[in-house]
Amino acid sequence: MKRIVAGLDGSDASQRAAALALELSRQLEARLFLVTVVPPVPVPQGGGRQEGERAEAESILSRSLALLEAKGSVVERVVLTGEPAEALCELARAEDVVLVAVGRSGRGAVSRLLLGSVSDRLVRRCPRPVLVVH
Repeated sequence: MKRIVAGLDGSDASQRAAALALELSRQLEARLFLVTVVPPVPVPQGGGRQEGERAEAESILSRSLALLEAKGSVVERVVLTGEPAEALCELARAEDVVLVAVGRSGRGAVSRLLLGSVSDRLVRRCPRPVLVVH
């Protein structure tokens, strides 16, 4: 069965990417994975912060699932830990997905120049097609 991944970060752009991924999954009769990636937390900062990040990720997925399932779709939710672009690329490889859909970062131009964006890194590194939604 074909698989599509939609990366979610809580932004409006990622919600639009998930909605578009849903429509594509229906047309292609593909399985849709809604994915949120939690950045790793250094050990000295403790597990409490990691748990808080994971709870926020679950909340983002729950809100998105409620919207998408209201449209009569069944989707799978996945929470990963790691650098977002790398984690999404690894999932794309492991699940042999046909498409990764993400929203364009809302970061400012200076931040993007210094740090890059998840969507930019995905487009450069992901072995599968990447759809970036504004």
